[in-house]
Amino acid sequence: MQNISRTRRISCMALAGGLAGAISGSVTTPLDVAKSRMMVNTLKKNNLSLSQWIKLIYKEEGWKAVFKGVVPRTIMTGFGGAIYFGVFYGGLILAGVDSKFISIRQ
Repeated sequence: MQNISRTRRISCMALAGGLAGAISGSVTTPLDVAKSRMMVNTLKKNNLSLSQWIKLIYKEEGWKAVFKGVVPRTIMTGFGGAIYFGVFYGGLILAGVDSKFISIRQ
């Protein structure tokens, strides 16, 4: 564990966080699109569930509309995850408790 530099360990954690953020951001985009449509609901379809909204958007506008904004959302959550995980793990290293939580093998 001690042969891997601090910078490399922080970089690995930031990369893992960025990947996790990007994947979760892209996978949850349809939920965000449906939630946004529910919030600005001008059709007054108040009794529809989230999954029904996704189906309605797909039926009326296609997959492109269901995943509208996926690229900027993926980039934003990817960078956010990288920053959060990198700073968190950097704090663990500075506090001297990193080896108790996570081990990164070569």
